[in-house]
Amino acid sequence: MTNAETKAQLLLCTEPNPELAARLTRLLEERLGSLPDGQRAGRVLVRLLDDPMRGHVTDGRPVYEAVVEIGPLTDAGLLAGCLQGAAADLYRDVDVDRSAVIAGVTETIKPGTGDLQLSFVMSHRPDLPVVEFHRYWLEEHTRHARTEFFLGYHQFHGDPVLSAALAEKAGFARSDVDGIAECYLDSIAGFTADPPTERGDRENFADAATEVGHIFQVFPILHNETV
Repeated sequence: MTNAETKAQLLLCTEPNPELAARLTRLLEERLGSLPDGQRAGRVLVRLLDDPMRGHVTDGRPVYEAVVEIGPLTDAGLLAGCLQGAAADLYRDVDVDRSAVIAGVTETIKPGTGDLQLSFVMSHRPDLPVVEFHRYWLEEHTRHARTEFFLGYHQFHGDPVLSAALAEKAGFARSDVDGIAECYLDSIAGFTADPPTERGDRENFADAATEVGHIFQVFPILHNETV
């Protein structure tokens, strides 16, 4: 992994709510205020109510209606203070026992972003060491990924030790997500015209029993200016 900047995400199990974006944006802005100048960046992602991937999961595995992201930061040590006690601020709205924390680095496979993000939340295949999960995903899977369909494609690789430490700081029960494929879409119409119907090469490294796909609306929050 080559990118030294670190970010963390709270993957939130909650009910769809039209006020969710505003509620989480306020929370994130408050949290970012604790960071020093030049280190204030984050995003809120809220799942589309008309996400065509709704209903694909029927076996009770966690799905995430929203994400709060802090970073990327050049000083990963700042994440602990920024996330301290976050579950207490969210407990009325979020199932913290089913929600998760992941922290690590992002590898850019195809530069580009957008307002719509297709996310595949993944954990390593049980018979595969987590180190091999990351190696295969980054070095082998990228040869098969259909990046021409995306405005941008990024791999968020979780660090299990850092994720577990931050989950404890934040008050969340889970840190078992190993990575998230972040694929930016031009439109929902374009996605539904050619949706991913097969797991393809992901079967070689990701656990099918825990993998979940979502389409989120992205709300970037950048406060890197000097105050």
